[in-house]
Amino acid sequence: MIIGVPKELIESDPRVPLIPETVKSLCKLGADLHIESRCGESIGFTDEDYQTAGAKIIIDRGEVLSNADIIMRLHKPPTEEIAKLKKGSTHISFFDPFNDHKLLDSFIGAGVLSISMEMMPRIARAQKMDALSSMANIAGYRAVIFAAEKIDRILPMMMTAAGTIPAAKVFSCRSWCCWSSSYCNC
Repeated sequence: MIIGVPKELIESDPRVPLIPETVKSLCKLGADLHIESRCGESIGFTDEDYQTAGAKIIIDRGEVLSNADIIMRLHKPPTEEIAKLKKGSTHISFFDPFNDHKLLDSFIGAGVLSISMEMMPRIARAQKMDALSSMANIAGYRAVIFAAEKIDRILPMMMTAAGTIPAAKVFSCRSWCCWSSSYCNC
């Protein structure tokens, strides 16, 4: 079985569908991985990293798409790429099937099975495949990091042997009464 991974086309999103560690695991299970050249460069992985993990690096995008039994990507494909997919293959990505009927019809017309990652059930058995929860978790974590950079006080996230550093108290006004007394008179 050939698993194809084309390079993502949306430059503002650096994520990749597979990292070399996952490629190595899939190769051990007997899969042949065909990775489009420069697929992982947005997050610091080279073609050599994927080759060392067991993947074959393909320069021609069309070859990755047309030879794979399974295509793995993050974002929905351009409609014109669906015709290049192998009939009977499986395409796995996020693609919003309820709202993009044209794309869904293109998959059906090309004889390609499509799996939309945002439609994976959010149940215990499928927890490892729940892409929405993992992305929400990462987004929440990054939001705190970005907020911490912007505010002018300490967040109560630092834990030491001496205990947790509490959040600073912030007053709503900066008049003299707030600075000179223990409560605001404003």
